[in-house]
Amino acid sequence: MPDQQPDEQPTTAHGYETGRTYSSVEITRRMKGRSAINKLYADLLAEMERFERARRAEIIAAGGDPDEDRDPFETVRAIADDWDRTADDPDGRAELLDRLADSLDTSEVRALRLAAEAAAAITPRLIQADADAGVRAADTADDLGVTESYVYRVLREHRAAQAEADDASGHDWHHPTPSAGLRCRRCNLAHKNWSGEDCPAAE
Repeated sequence: MPDQQPDEQPTTAHGYETGRTYSSVEITRRMKGRSAINKLYADLLAEMERFERARRAEIIAAGGDPDEDRDPFETVRAIADDWDRTADDPDGRAELLDRLADSLDTSEVRALRLAAEAAAAITPRLIQADADAGVRAADTADDLGVTESYVYRVLREHRAAQAEADDASGHDWHHPTPSAGLRCRRCNLAHKNWSGEDCPAAE
């Protein structure tokens, strides 16, 4: 007969089995393990930063531009990835905040805060652009890191605002095809080219 495997016990997000009481020694051992992983990750990042500084110095010494082939959002992406990675790790999040506080100055934080506000402001436009291009709401939500319900809410609000604009200007906006941009049924004006003028073909 095949060996019987013990029933798997459900676990929490941190690997603890539900329904089981852990001793203080076991909890301490697990916490030390996570701290060691966080330290290893921090050491790895520090080594990567040292390598990057050396790489830049070498390129500059040779008369080159170290940023010529770099992603301009590389630093922002790294911060975002680390923030997402530590969402369920209080110790890792605290270490990340300490590291960011040491590496960023107030002007850089101001730039990030204003950029975040700009990103939030432009998000509805990107959602509508995706919808005009036939992109699924679920894919848009995944790309933007928002919920699908938020995407649908933005689209509903856009349609409501569009209906008000129709009433005021006389334009009758519609999508000629699912993937096409908005156009006026009456005068064939593309919505992207509309600057607020009334429809010349409106009765």
